[in-house]
Amino acid sequence: MTDETFIKEVVPLSPKLKRVAVGYLHDEETASDLVQEVLLMLWINRVKLVKYRSIEALAVTITKHRSIDVLRKHKNDCSLDYAGFELSEETTDRAIERSELSHQIQQAIEKLPRLQRLCFYMKEVEGYESDEIAQILGVDASAVYNHLSRARKRLRELLISLSRSK
Repeated sequence: MTDETFIKEVVPLSPKLKRVAVGYLHDEETASDLVQEVLLMLWINRVKLVKYRSIEALAVTITKHRSIDVLRKHKNDCSLDYAGFELSEETTDRAIERSELSHQIQQAIEKLPRLQRLCFYMKEVEGYESDEIAQILGVDASAVYNHLSRARKRLRELLISLSRSK
């Protein structure tokens, strides 16, 4: 990939990549730094980028994985901050409830058919617009709307059935 092609095709992905990073990190400054790292990594490996069908998908995936790495590192650092402090019972109960709900939602999402799961994840987690999802997945925009609608309906049903089984 030439320098000009990189500037035309990869650099404009910065806002999308930042949206993905902010979605995970909830911190604009850290997300901006992370996007710069990803762009630098892509720049260094720009010659190899011609092998990939979708550079955008590659960039988003790298951003997602780097964001998760940052969260893991932060989680390990924070666990040391609370050493020796006892959480109140109420806080612990709420944390357990949130953890259980998060686990139930994740299980429900995993039960969705592949395209519904992809559309839902890209829309709700990564913040893509429906037209962008259609382009990335190579489907019609109306198909994305249908998959999203079916995914949301199925998630509601699954979560309701899970809550009733308790």
